[in-house]
Order: sequence, then structure tokens, then C-alpha cells
Amino acid sequence: MATKDVLYFDGTQWVSVQGPPGADGAPGLKGDPGDPGADGADGAPGAKGDPGADGADGAKGDPGQAATVSVGTVTGTDYGNPVQVTNAGTTAAAVLNFVIPQGEPGKDGSGVTIQGEAAIYPPPGPHAPGDMFTLTPGSLAGAPASSSGPAAIGDGIVWNGTGWTNVGPIRGPQGIPGTPGTAATVAVGTVTDGLTAAVTNSGNATNAILNFTLVAGQDGADGADGAPGQKGDPGAPGVDGADGADGVSQQCFVQATTPAGARAGAVWIQQA
Repeated sequence: MATKDVLYFDGTQWVSVQGPPGADGAPGLKGDPGDPGADGADGAPGAKGDPGADGADGAKGDPGQAATVSVGTVTGTDYGNPVQVTNAGTTAAAVLNFVIPQGEPGKDGSGVTIQGEAAIYPPPGPHAPGDMFTLTPGSLAGAPASSSGPAAIGDGIVWNGTGWTNVGPIRGPQGIPGTPGTAATVAVGTVTDGLTAAVTNSGNATNAILNFTLVAGQDGADGADGAPGQKGDPGAPGVDGADGADGVSQQCFVQATTPAGARAGAVWIQQA
């Protein structure tokens, strides 16, 4: 059958894409070849395919080298200066040097006036605040204790205006040499990441345990690829993916009668 017309459906009616034939014109001169036409619009995406099979596991790389942290030098600085921590090592083998300020200076103490030895307790008055006597064998009875223990010969007692205070030994015979003290130790406790560098001591003054909070450095360069490992066992099959949405097919009718059930954009090649 011959083609009578070509129409498209605009959603409400069929519209012809060609007009009625006109009268034959006189032959014209042959024109130059036209420029290539523009590319047509991309077609609608097709239906989504099933997921492919899982790929084989990659080779296992060599274990990375563990980082280390050790204490380098510990020096003092004046009160008011900030604590300083510098790394004299590397990001993988840190050697931390500390500069730690002195404590806040103490306040001036009140002055005393040495009055000599006390033959008895309490020494006969009157007394002014700051008067100090040293205890003798005859003045131990009733004398207040010091922070070191009970009142002892050579302790100083100071009049504070309302009573006597034992400030501890003032003089005495030289004692026998003491045994050497235990050497102080410094150990590294925990090392954690943070936004601000910090050092805290969870031990004590003679057995310090330093806990560090370090600011993470920049990522290092990628290491060389490790030697290929042994091939692993095949993995379990993956779960099937959900079915993709059905694609919309283009309607094209080739018939003489008006098509039924046409959607917008359908094409009708009308037969004679």
C-alpha cells in the first residue's frame, strides 16, 4: 500500500507533518551541497542491566611500620612562658623535647625577730608578732608540734599575736649521711590525636607518666606496592540488584485507519 500522509499525535489530535501537494514548478538550478545537519537529541535511556559478578580480591599489601614516640630533652624556662613541645625526630619516630616553665613565684613571708632560747614554755612575755624562740630540753613540755612531728629541741616557735606556732627545726647537730634517693623516671603513657598539642602527667614528680595529645601531620607519600599475595577463595555470590524501571517505547502506527490508544509523540504513517 502507498503512504498517504505522515502524522504525529500532540496529545489531543493528529497533526500532519506534510502539507497538500502543490503545482509542479519549473526545474531550478542545481544548488550547492548543504552543510551537515545538527546531531539529533539523545534517545531515552534503556532498561538497567543486571549487576555484574564480583571481581576477585586484590593482593594484600605488606603491614605498615608502627610509629614510635620517645622523650628527648626536658629543660626549664622562666615563669609565664608557655610550655613548648618540639619533635626532633620524624612523624614515624617522634623524639619530643620539652621546655617547661617554672611555677608561680611565692609571696614574701612575714619577718621574724629571733629572741634566743626558751628556757620554759611558754616564754615569759610580753611578745610582739614575729618574736621567735628556739626550744630547749626545759621548754618541750606543752610546746606545739610542727609539721614534721612532735616538738623537738631546736624547733622554732613564733608568736603570731594570739598564740605560738612551731615552724620546725631551726638548728641542730649534723645528721649522718642519708641513703641515695631513688632516681626519677619519665615514661610515655598514651599518645592520642587532637586539634591542640598537650602533655599531661598521670604519674607523680619522681615517676612521671606523660600522656601526649599530638596534632596529626600531613599524609605521607604512598608506599610502594607490596608483593602480590596468594589468591583468595572465591567470594559468595552477590545479592541480585533490583529490577530497573521499564523504558518507554516510541509508538509508530502503519495503517489506514486512525490508531487507538496513541500517546503524545506517537507517529502514524497513514496508508492509502
